[in-house]
Amino acid sequence: MAKLEALFVSPECDIYYNTELHIVQSRWKGVYAEGQRLQEIFDQLILALQVKKCSMIIADAREMFVISPKDRQWTIDEWYPRAVKAGFKYQGLILSKDTFNELSVKQISAHYDENKVTTMYFTSPSVALDWVRSVSSEERILRK
Repeated sequence: MAKLEALFVSPECDIYYNTELHIVQSRWKGVYAEGQRLQEIFDQLILALQVKKCSMIIADAREMFVISPKDRQWTIDEWYPRAVKAGFKYQGLILSKDTFNELSVKQISAHYDENKVTTMYFTSPSVALDWVRSVSSEERILRK
């Protein structure tokens, strides 16, 4: 069983470090975040990548609300380049129950350079974590 170390806890989103898989995980909790508050949460993801020296984020966005066009643009223009600089290479997104939010999340990821960040979409955490295990194995082989 994976041990999750809480790195950031808020009404909107919790961020954890999975000590077994060496990844950052976030779980959105059904409370709306926008503007500066959303930026604070996303900046905590970068901090988690840096502190834990991780390259992967698994985001459970099933309870996330729609991301506004302004916040989507900020994520693409500001957050994404800083996240890549911090080591961001892989993301697994467990998609929202809200079709509109699913589309807004996918619109953001469509702007990421697929040569820098691999994005996968999932409907359940267990399938996302199976993918993590396959990526982690591949990375160990590449490092030899």
